Order: sequence, then C-alpha cells, then structure tokens
Amino acid sequence: MRAAVLSALVAAVSFPAVARAQPGAEPAAPEAAPPPPAEDAMCWRGTCGPDRPRRFAVGIAGGHIDVDEAGEGHQHSILGRVALGHGFAVELELARAEFDDDGGSARTGGVALEKFFLTHRRLNPYVAVGGGGGRLERADGSDSRLGYGELGGGIMLRGRRFAVALDLRAGARRSEASVAADAGVTAAMTSPGAGDDDEWQKERYHRGRLVLLVQF
Repeated sequence: MRAAVLSALVAAVSFPAVARAQPGAEPAAPEAAPPPPAEDAMCWRGTCGPDRPRRFAVGIAGGHIDVDEAGEGHQHSILGRVALGHGFAVELELARAEFDDDGGSARTGGVALEKFFLTHRRLNPYVAVGGGGGRLERADGSDSRLGYGELGGGIMLRGRRFAVALDLRAGARRSEASVAADAGVTAAMTSPGAGDDDEWQKERYHRGRLVLLVQF
C-alpha cells in the first residue's frame, strides 16, 4: 500500500518536467522583471540613479558690485549652466546692475568657463574665467557700449535637484566715453584725429554673488 502511494506521488511530481522535455512542447515564459523607475534608468558619465551628476542647470543670482568710477551697487542675473565633463562647465549670464548715488545702470551678457574640484562630493570648490559685454546707462541720460573680463572662484553645495553657490569675481571693464543725448552736439565736439584710446574708459571692479540653481 505504501509503495503504491509513493509511486503515485513520484509520478505526479515528475510529470511537468517530463512534459517540458517532450519535443514540440512550448517552453515556459520567463518571469518579466519589473521595469526600473524612470529616474533610476537615467545615467550620465558612468553614474546612474538619483545621485547622478546633473548636466544642466538654470537659476538666479544676486549680489554686490563695486566699480572704480561708478561706485557700489547691486546686481541681479539669470544663469544657465552646462556641464562638460572632467569637472568643467560653461555658464551663461544675463545681468543688470544698479549703482548707488545716481551711478546709472548696466545691462550685460557674458559667458564663463568654470572648473570644479572634488566633484564626487556635495561641496565643490571651483575657479572661473569669463567675459562679455553690454550697455552702460549713465545718470545724465547718455549710454555707451562696454566690455569686460574677469577671474574668480567660489564654492558650491549640490543636492539632488538644487544647488547653492557663493562666488567672488574681479576684473576690468572698458566703456565708451559718455555719448550725449544730442548726437549732433557730440559729433561737433569730437576731434577727427581723436584716437581709440581716448574714446574708451577702463575701470576695475569686483563683485560677489549668491547663486541658486535648479538642476536637471
């Protein structure tokens, strides 16, 4: 009796394996693994998941600026940053500076190349070199073109989505001599033999910024 029961159990257990081994039998479909979350599936520079480096960032900045002739003022800007790899990044900036004591204002656009260090950590020091140009609007109603170049550095604290940076930059800018609102009067007062050096004014400046970025 026991032998008959044992034989029946062995036959029941071995029947599926025998059926799979039969020619023409359909193979069992493997179990499908659940798809990974969309964010974890994204990779860049060999790092995947939510802690991967973010390649693009946009943000705003505000701070203090001090120019030799125009004096002190406040500057606000809109930023865009693209990471290039090996710790390098390119920053684009559109800024407006308002100077105290009727020093006028300046609208500028520029680009900077930045080099970040300790990129595997949350806190990244960096150095930057950049330049750009724009328009200088003086308190007397005149305006002129300007160009600038600068060097600086700072430190950035990175999170998954947001980053905060504090940096200091110093440089020099060149602006055209004051152009009166009446162009005819200006043309009459300008000597035909005046050189280019007499038409440009060079000033040194330094500025500090507090930057808030959204990374994606």
